[in-house]
Amino acid sequence: MASVFTPADISQLVGSDAMSRGEAYFQTGHVIAVARSGAGDTIVGQVRGSGNKQYVTVVELSSAGEQATPRYGKCSCPVRLNCKHTAAVLLAFLDKQNPTEPPPVTQSAAFSGAHPRKTAEWERTFAELLAPTGSSEPSAASARRLKPWDRSAAAEIGLQFELIVDAPSKPLRYGASSRAVSPEPRLGMRPVFRRDGGRWTRTGISWSELRLIDARDGGYPEGHVDVLRSLFGLSKSISDIGYFAAPAWLYADALPSSGLWAMLDAARRAGLPLLQSDKAQSPLVFSSRPATTELTVTRTAKGLALSAEVVVHDPPSPQGLDLVEPVAPVAGEPAPDTDPLPDAVPLPDSAPVQISRAPRNVTLLGSPPAGLFTWPAHGALGKESRILLARFESPLDATTVALVRRLDPLTVPRSDERRFLTRVFPTLQDRFDAVSLDPEITLPERPRPSLWLDVTHRPDHGADLAWQWRYATQDDDGAPLTVTVPFGTVPDPVLRDLAAETAILDRLAGRAPRVPTPDPQADLHGARVGVGQVELRGMDTALFFTEELPALYLLADAEADFGVELHSGAVGVDYRLTDDVDVTVTTSQLPDQRDWFDLGVIIRAGQQFVPFADVFKALAEGKSHILLVDGLHFTLDDDRFLALRDLIAEARALQDTMGGPLRINRFQAGLFEELERYGLVGAQAESWRASLGALAGGAKPDHVEPPAGLVAHMRSYQQEGFEWLAFLRQHGLGGVLADDMGLGKTIQALALIQHDRNVRAASDGAAPRRPFLVVAPTSVVGNWAAEARHFTPGLQTITIHETRARRRAPLAEVVAGADIVVTSYALFRLDFEEYDALAWDGLILDEAQFIKNHQSVAYQCARRLAVPFKLALTGTPLENNLMELWSILSVVSPGLFPSPARFKEYYARPIENDHAEERLDKLRRRVAPFMLRRTKEVVAKDLPAKQEQVVDVVLNSRHRKLYDKYLQRERTKVLGLVEEFGEHRFEVFRSLTVLRQASLDVSLVDPEHENVPSSKLEVLYEMLEDILAEGHSVLIFSQFTQFLGRVRKHLDKLAVDYSYLDGSTRRRTETIERFSSGETKVFLISLKAGGFGLNLTAADYCILLDPWWNPAAEAQAVDRAHRIGQKRNVMVYRMVSTDTIEEKVMALKASKSKLFASVLDGGAAGGAGLTATDVRELLT
Repeated sequence: MASVFTPADISQLVGSDAMSRGEAYFQTGHVIAVARSGAGDTIVGQVRGSGNKQYVTVVELSSAGEQATPRYGKCSCPVRLNCKHTAAVLLAFLDKQNPTEPPPVTQSAAFSGAHPRKTAEWERTFAELLAPTGSSEPSAASARRLKPWDRSAAAEIGLQFELIVDAPSKPLRYGASSRAVSPEPRLGMRPVFRRDGGRWTRTGISWSELRLIDARDGGYPEGHVDVLRSLFGLSKSISDIGYFAAPAWLYADALPSSGLWAMLDAARRAGLPLLQSDKAQSPLVFSSRPATTELTVTRTAKGLALSAEVVVHDPPSPQGLDLVEPVAPVAGEPAPDTDPLPDAVPLPDSAPVQISRAPRNVTLLGSPPAGLFTWPAHGALGKESRILLARFESPLDATTVALVRRLDPLTVPRSDERRFLTRVFPTLQDRFDAVSLDPEITLPERPRPSLWLDVTHRPDHGADLAWQWRYATQDDDGAPLTVTVPFGTVPDPVLRDLAAETAILDRLAGRAPRVPTPDPQADLHGARVGVGQVELRGMDTALFFTEELPALYLLADAEADFGVELHSGAVGVDYRLTDDVDVTVTTSQLPDQRDWFDLGVIIRAGQQFVPFADVFKALAEGKSHILLVDGLHFTLDDDRFLALRDLIAEARALQDTMGGPLRINRFQAGLFEELERYGLVGAQAESWRASLGALAGGAKPDHVEPPAGLVAHMRSYQQEGFEWLAFLRQHGLGGVLADDMGLGKTIQALALIQHDRNVRAASDGAAPRRPFLVVAPTSVVGNWAAEARHFTPGLQTITIHETRARRRAPLAEVVAGADIVVTSYALFRLDFEEYDALAWDGLILDEAQFIKNHQSVAYQCARRLAVPFKLALTGTPLENNLMELWSILSVVSPGLFPSPARFKEYYARPIENDHAEERLDKLRRRVAPFMLRRTKEVVAKDLPAKQEQVVDVVLNSRHRKLYDKYLQRERTKVLGLVEEFGEHRFEVFRSLTVLRQASLDVSLVDPEHENVPSSKLEVLYEMLEDILAEGHSVLIFSQFTQFLGRVRKHLDKLAVDYSYLDGSTRRRTETIERFSSGETKVFLISLKAGGFGLNLTAADYCILLDPWWNPAAEAQAVDRAHRIGQKRNVMVYRMVSTDTIEEKVMALKASKSKLFASVLDGGAAGGAGLTATDVRELLT
């Protein structure tokens, strides 16, 4: 490891004079120890100065890193700062960091540029012999020989004990001029070391120096050093004066009792030598058994005499404790064969010997004392005093210490004998290891405990229970006395018989309710005021008096040491249980709100009526019973109450406001149905039962014949959907028809409108004829109107394409006489005030996901429009979160979930965040009466294998304007060539292609029109949104790859994976496999590339973006999905731009298919079949 600094840095810090002297100190081995701190920012060293004094130096570094340099050095020598000791410590640190490098040279050499000479190994070996004579400083070799931690010294380290006379009674603080002397000898401890089997010595090692010892350098067992350092840290004697002035001795009685003995145990386990200070350096002696205390009580003329003694169970020898011969060799003598330093020398067992507590031979250790040390009673005190250590089984209490410290017996007067023997002596028996009682003394009989339950009955159904022990005894005059001890209080052995108490509790355990356990901290089955005390309130009181107290009385009758005492006072309540409980729910319609009802609950228990608020609160708090004022109570563990709690909580949670009366809406049919299921609905709700009951219960509405005037044959599921819509319309309820795309939601809605018109026409005094308003996306407005005219030709359908500002005529004038008015969401929003001013029979929202954001303007308009019936049509009522579903339902069924905040709290968050299945099931039940959804899989048996539908696309205004421009240009050009058609066939074909492209997207004709939206793409994107949201797969065909490229860009923008196939596709098989495996859900295919060899049965939707001129090629494309192996119904959509060449082609295709094929193929035979009349038909 590289040095962190150089000798030049040291010289710059301390100066040349201090550097020279410090180098001499280092070279001659004056540095005892050196180390870098754990934090790395200081270096600490110990240096032996002149007169064998030792100094500690601390050098602060510039940083804790490897490039640190010394900033300044503090020393305990008189110089204090940047002295020669600082230089010596830093040089020793460099030598330790670089052991293979030579030691630093003198300052003059260091700065002269000369390289220091490397010391040879033989020179280091014989350094003592090579040292110059007459030196005033010790040689390096001799210094190292004196160092206790020299690597080659094989030194041992130990802990020496000595009896210190006139020791300080407490640590000497800084600034103190004198100190108090301890009246008793103290047991001192200090580290010692020896080397090569010699004598133990204190020279060169102290508690301060111990902090700097490196166990590895000294060769000591690391555990020995750790024990000594831990002992040093425990000592209170160094806590006030610090590390640099640590005392020579640590005193055993200054350590915490438990810490001292723990350290001594650790020392013995580690094998650390423990020795005394006598000449023989004898091992420290430990008693083999714990010391004990004895109490003797004798009768005297004055009363009772108490004397206490400490007993050590190892006897002293006739010469005191000199039983162990020296085992450590004296200097110059060979070592004996025995282990020189056993960790402890137990004395031989014999009869116990009592040792008087006179200060001269025994001292207790610790506070409270956990042990003692003792020495012979004869001889002088000091180093030669042989020491014996013994510990107590457990630390002595203050009373015991006070008694054993007394030199004369303690007298109890005769007049106080009874009180002493009754109240004090039992405790002393427990605290002393042995008690000797004069035979003339007779102990009074100890009182026996009994367990009692004290019950105090309080007003308002309250009761206080207190368990207590009762002792029958006598007072000081002998009169009978009962002492009450609350259960769970701290045991007082002066009075209490804990063994008898525990025996009673063990015998009574489990035989009656609430009997406490032997553990005073155990749960006592109630709200505890204190251990053993319980406050009962409300139903807990009733249950106690009816179920628990009788059992406790029976136990009291059977057991002499158990009793119950009841304090009723003026409280007289007859607690009783009844099962005569009746529950009824009432409803009353609000006069000003036809959809809302006040909900009431009547509960009768016996002959009393109970406020439901009390019951609901008890249910919410999880209580099991309801308690009435007179003590009558009944259980809430009843399905009716549990169901009512959940239903009322739901109704309350979904209200707009939490306060006020509880109300329920007609749209909350699921709540009504569950109330009736539990038999809770009264006669007042009969009108609801007759109308909504069947629907809420899942029954089908009554059969309704298909309406006359509907030019369509409805499939069975469409007929059911129509009947469901008719039921909702009849009762003024709205709903959501959420069938899969392609299942005919539009036809079902048109059937409803036709049915409504027929019913109105047949009724007497029919109301004024008002139209149905249909709001749809702009791209499908034209298709809606086309289907209305196709399927309900008897109804007048009017389409709104412009705002009020552009059409000029007012809306009322435009829609006069209409049965159906179709408009877009944009126009509905922009001209809402006009729409809102008119009267409508109903509102139908097609693609209702347009109002899924309840903060949007479209949503606000749909909700504000006042109509008697609202219907939402959407295949995806829920796309991202449950609040979208709430938005749609709040428009068509406004009372079902009135508050969005309450809906989010009660349904959305638990379902979306916590996956609450129970709450999800409840939401499905609540929504079910007002939402009808069928998937293709559900109604597959009613569907043909392949359904085909033409989707009429109305060009938007910008698209229409440019298309008409191209139409006029190409028409003029072609009609001028038509008379010579055979010669100009290619020019005609080019013109027809331009018009076909313009009907799709005018940017295909001229890229300058890139920003003009394609009407057909707008419809396609809306269809794709529904198809993908419902989890279906779709094929999209076009003859124009450039047009498919526009679709690709849109899908890329939405991050939708898709497959693409045209004539340039190279990995055709991989592309098809991605779609067939379900990896992609959209497959874009050009006509020529997809005409042959494809089996794409993974698709169940097929969209033809432009009409095929060749019907066979068109059929071939459809057959990519609808062919052998297809297990699902295939929906085929042909998109045709209205009032364009595409519409003309569709009209002529059946009879002119051969003609169109010839034009497309460009063959001579085809050209011969195309006449000028046919071309004029296409362009007019």
